[in-house]
Amino acid sequence: MLGLKHLFEGRIRIGVIPNVAPCLLTDLLDLVLALHPAFKLLIREDLSQPSVDSLLAGELGILLLALPFPADHLKPCHSLRTTFSLHVRAVTR
Repeated sequence: MLGLKHLFEGRIRIGVIPNVAPCLLTDLLDLVLALHPAFKLLIREDLSQPSVDSLLAGELGILLLALPFPADHLKPCHSLRTTFSLHVRAVTR
């Protein structure tokens, strides 16, 4: 299993619905860039279904969805204590 250090090397594409991005990503971006200035977080705002399609196609590495949303074929990370669901595409090295 890769350590957390590897999460902040290079870049990652995150998909998020437009009404969520400004609320949740502003503080996150500030923190990540302060701790890892070379890290590139590429944000794509789109509707939920096109974002799910992009995640499944490998165009996104992370997807933040508002719940409820029918995405039974994705495995959510339930570490967030909100009504949002974070989905991460499995990457093998």
